[in-house]
Amino acid sequence: MSSIQNTAEVAAVAEVAQSDAQTTVAQTSLRVIKAGENFSPSSAYIGDKKCRSTFSFRPHEGGTRYEKTMLFDFSGVSEESLYLLALSSVRITVQHILRNLSPAEMLDSRTLSTVDVQEVVLGKQRPSGNPATVALKALMRMGITEAVAQQLISEAAKAQSGGDATPSDPAEQNSDTDA
Repeated sequence: MSSIQNTAEVAAVAEVAQSDAQTTVAQTSLRVIKAGENFSPSSAYIGDKKCRSTFSFRPHEGGTRYEKTMLFDFSGVSEESLYLLALSSVRITVQHILRNLSPAEMLDSRTLSTVDVQEVVLGKQRPSGNPATVALKALMRMGITEAVAQQLISEAAKAQSGGDATPSDPAEQNSDTDA
C-alpha cells in the first residue's frame, strides 16, 4: 500500500509543480507598448516572500517601449536588507514631498523629522504641498521669473475668491480713462 501512497504523492507533487510553472509563466511577460498607448505600472505582493511587478522600459533612448511583468523572489533576503531596500524608495518619496513644501516648512528641521511610512509614504495621510508654492515652482520651471509668477498666483487667488484682480498690464489699468 505504501507504493500506492508514494505514487499518489509523486503525482500530487508533479501536479503542483506543473501548476506553479504555469502560474510563473502567466505572471511573467514582455510585450511592446504601442505608440500613444496609456501604460500604468503595478506591483503586488503575491505571498511566500514574492512580488509581481509590471513596469515599462526602453532598451535605448528613443527606442521601442516595452511592458515587462516579472516576479521578484525575496525569500533569501534578510529582514535588515529588506528595510534598507525599502528605505531607498521611501527616501525618494520624502524628497519629493519636501520639494513641494514652502521654503520655510522645507528648511524647518522639525518637518518630517520622523516619517510614519504607513501614513506618509503609503498614502494614507500624505502631506500635500502649499498649492501656491507648488504653482510658483511650476511657473518658474516654465521660465517665468519669480516676481511675475507671484503676481500671476496673486491675481488667480483674487479672481477665485471673487475679489477684483488688478490687471498686470499697465495699459489695461488705464483703458477706462482713455474713453
